[in-house]
Amino acid sequence: MSEPIVVKARSDQEIREEIGRLIAHYPPLQKDRNAFHVQVNGGQVVVSGHVSSPNIRTYFINLLPQVEGVTEVQADHLYDDQTIKLEVARRLPIGLKVAQVHWGQVILTGEPPAGMPDDVMAASVSGIPGVNRVIAAFGG
Repeated sequence: MSEPIVVKARSDQEIREEIGRLIAHYPPLQKDRNAFHVQVNGGQVVVSGHVSSPNIRTYFINLLPQVEGVTEVQADHLYDDQTIKLEVARRLPIGLKVAQVHWGQVILTGEPPAGMPDDVMAASVSGIPGVNRVIAAFGG
């Protein structure tokens, strides 16, 4: 008779540590590591925050299920700045530009349409998922 196989589940701490090693060995993730958060609870991984590109986001999300002990990955609140920048640009009227998007902070520049208050312009993009803050540097 053979011995029964005992499968020991990995602790959340062990899973977090392995994910930390993966982040440390992929320079684009390492660069963004202060802008996103990883939580592990019972093998379920929740990732939120920002990375710089859709490729980095996809790479990271696809890598996580390969970590032993991960049972589920939830990344609905992991955003990338390039996608945010494209969505912001779609909503801007002629004369305004997206100067920069960095970890969810959007900087708008240019000359807004006459009669359009800065706060209205900022509000038009602040509702985009992943936008944390809008800075308007209009005119001048």
